[in-house]
Amino acid sequence: MKTIESIQALRGIAAMAVLFFHFKNLLITDTQLKKALDLLFNNGFVGVDLFFIISGFLMVLITRKLKKKETGGGGLRVALVFLKRRVMRIWPVYVIATIVHVLLTYRFQLTKEVSIAMLKSIFYLPLDSTTPPFYGYASLPVGWTLNYEFYFYFFISFSLIFRKFRWWILAAIHGGLYLLAPFWDSISLLFTSGLTTLIEPFILFPSTPIYINFLLGILAGFSYIYPAPYRLFCKIFQPIWPFLLLWGVFGYKYITGYHMDHGPMAVGWILFLAFMSTIFYFETKNIKIWRPLLWLGDVSFSIYLWHLTVQSFLISLLLRAGLTDYLSQGIFLVASIICTLLIAFLSHRYLENIFRVNRANTVIAPSVSIL
Repeated sequence: MKTIESIQALRGIAAMAVLFFHFKNLLITDTQLKKALDLLFNNGFVGVDLFFIISGFLMVLITRKLKKKETGGGGLRVALVFLKRRVMRIWPVYVIATIVHVLLTYRFQLTKEVSIAMLKSIFYLPLDSTTPPFYGYASLPVGWTLNYEFYFYFFISFSLIFRKFRWWILAAIHGGLYLLAPFWDSISLLFTSGLTTLIEPFILFPSTPIYINFLLGILAGFSYIYPAPYRLFCKIFQPIWPFLLLWGVFGYKYITGYHMDHGPMAVGWILFLAFMSTIFYFETKNIKIWRPLLWLGDVSFSIYLWHLTVQSFLISLLLRAGLTDYLSQGIFLVASIICTLLIAFLSHRYLENIFRVNRANTVIAPSVSIL
């Protein structure tokens, strides 16, 4: 599958928005730098919503590459290979990042409760079932978003069993889960606690509003792969003014904080439209995107996974050295960013690439990583 450079750029921007959203909070509150970063990144968390939209979009393109002659005699085989490839794309690196984060956070002294939480996290089980959309976060704090990714991949994989009916099946599954979710507390009484723990995530995550961003991404993917909507949206977004208008509306919401929250009703709808304008505007133009921004897109998943661990490690080093005054200064922010980018580069090159399924021997077309 060809690399869509505008998506790579958006992934890089989303990763850095989340990074600054987390990193800025250590700075002294009355400095001009802190005020500027608060203005620019108080709502940087919406990078997660953008990631989800991109993920839904890419799943349409990836599954479209499945050729009938490659099905190996059954949709089940394709579904299993697809799920294996997506899991291998994110799970091994996530497990390593989670273990490293937990060991550094607790200084290699793990209690039973910490160990159980870590195991639940790396197997995409929520730490609680009462605080959507985070559901207790995860042992690696950003891991809560990967829970959504995993269950989205699972449902995509299951739908592939039905081949040309996959999108109808996917729609039926999600519609059914939305109808079932309000009654889950009563239904769960019919199961043992262990069985409830295994079933509950399949109900909780797809019925949470932020999950709908994946479905918006699927709609964007449909508009991209089918000739009629593709031509229509290329025509609509060929002028620059829709692109500027939609990102301007998003920028106003983003800077002012007006109705900013996870999910389609808050920020998802405008991100979806701005995403559409970006895809089709750049599709109709021969515009070269700045290479460092594309590089950030390449390593965005590792940036996302490692940035909090890197910052925590640097904080511990300064505390041990008695240099606590530097924690709230801009030099520490710069050092945290540089170290994060270095670790992300190494993680992308020596971890992500190692665990990828051999592209030459898989029935699934190559894909752009989504986080």
